[in-house]
Amino acid sequence: MDVNVAIKDFLSALPTEIDSLYVALSGGLDSCVLLDALRVAMPNAPFYALHVHHGLSPFADDWVNHCEQLAQSLSVPLQVLRVNAKPAPGESPEAAARHARYEAFRMALPANSVLITAHHANDQAETLLLQLLRGAGVRGLSAMPVLAQFQNGWLARPFLSISRLQLEEYAELYQLSWINDESNLDSEIDRNYLRHQIVPLLTERWKGTVACLSRTANHCAEAEMLLSELAELDLSQVQSDSVAMNVLKLTQLSLPRIKNVLRYWIHRHGFLPPSTIKLQTIIDTVIYAAHDKKPCVTWEGAELRRFRDNLYVMKPLPPLDPNWSCDWDLKADLLLPASLGLLRVADYRDIANGQSLTVRFRRGGEVLYLGAERGHHTLKKLFQEWNIPPWLRSRTPLIFRGGELLRVVSYLSHPLA
Repeated sequence: MDVNVAIKDFLSALPTEIDSLYVALSGGLDSCVLLDALRVAMPNAPFYALHVHHGLSPFADDWVNHCEQLAQSLSVPLQVLRVNAKPAPGESPEAAARHARYEAFRMALPANSVLITAHHANDQAETLLLQLLRGAGVRGLSAMPVLAQFQNGWLARPFLSISRLQLEEYAELYQLSWINDESNLDSEIDRNYLRHQIVPLLTERWKGTVACLSRTANHCAEAEMLLSELAELDLSQVQSDSVAMNVLKLTQLSLPRIKNVLRYWIHRHGFLPPSTIKLQTIIDTVIYAAHDKKPCVTWEGAELRRFRDNLYVMKPLPPLDPNWSCDWDLKADLLLPASLGLLRVADYRDIANGQSLTVRFRRGGEVLYLGAERGHHTLKKLFQEWNIPPWLRSRTPLIFRGGELLRVVSYLSHPLA
């Protein structure tokens, strides 16, 4: 398959509900070929280009100029997106740039649009090798799909069956110009080391290396689809509700199926999967923990907790000062600490009776009056009756009037909401 055929096949397979096309234009060989081939295939149809200015290279402004000239020559409107690609602690510069780039794309793309990137077969092969060397499972070894959901639209990669050599031949045939990112020559970067040192050696010995590695990635993608379908079936049997998973039902599965459904469940909630070691820790210390234990396992951007017979996955809880308190006159929303949100009066009544209201959190010994029939109960006992997980008990806002506990926010009806 050549470049022009790949583009035509891609365009003919696009969903009918797509409203607009956007090309991710870096100014390098791959994206310049992509922009040109799309204009050849659609000589009169409108589409757009996006260039991300990372500010990392001293030549970044030159790249913008090149992209502007190319886009203008092809009558393609170009938007330049400037980002802050400063790495977070522990993050590589390459990962930071990638995260900043795709976040900029998400912000720029309208609904029902397609972001088209120039990833090709060599990129696919390099990704597979990197993931193999990281000990990835089937999901990590899966091929990048030609079309996938992205934001409120799609992410497309029409060149995945095209090699870099084919792109170079196209560029030479049509006398295209492009820029070379000097960072692509840095062999200290793992992907560059594979590209310049390892893949050429493999290709010299096995001519079809790139095609075979891409095919293997496709096989892994099919296997991942089967594992996801199995996980969906298992999840329907072990879920307690939309947020919790029942441990007793989970442990009726075989160990490989437990691992599979846990990964699937965590991924479906939008979190990065735990490492193999972390996943085994979850199984050993959380799933098979004693009933009265309250274990917690954390990893990047997530934590998994157990309460009684249920598992919960969530964002790590931000620090909360247990001594925080605030007077509240009900006239304005009250911003709670630790990202707990706002308190707002839903049905205003003069419940203060001339006394100030105070909002704070549990400190121990609180008692709530539930009326003449039920009398007074300790908050500790009520939390147990209401099945409130322990990590939420210390984060539940309490409203006091003159020292009397009036309201346990979200768990007991009162004029406040």
